[in-house]
Amino acid sequence: GAENGRKGFQKLSTENLIMLDPDLILLCDYGPAKANVVAQLYADPALRTMRAVKMRRIHALSGRDLGAVNQFVVGGIEATARLLHPELWGSAL
Repeated sequence: GAENGRKGFQKLSTENLIMLDPDLILLCDYGPAKANVVAQLYADPALRTMRAVKMRRIHALSGRDLGAVNQFVVGGIEATARLLHPELWGSAL
């Protein structure tokens, strides 16, 4: 993201997401529908050529862990580290 001029939380169009072709997509979700959002992204035919989809690296973490500075932020940082570098942790979430 940052190398493409993006910072923080932003909404992306499908076209921009395809153009960026990320290795991993990390979603911040505040509701119980996060599993559905991930499944919808995997099922979207427009996204099938993306690296994150091919490598099954789309993940949603709780908004309380990532979206605010609070007592949960350390857990959010650890969860993010596990997703980015599972080889260092033994397993992803």
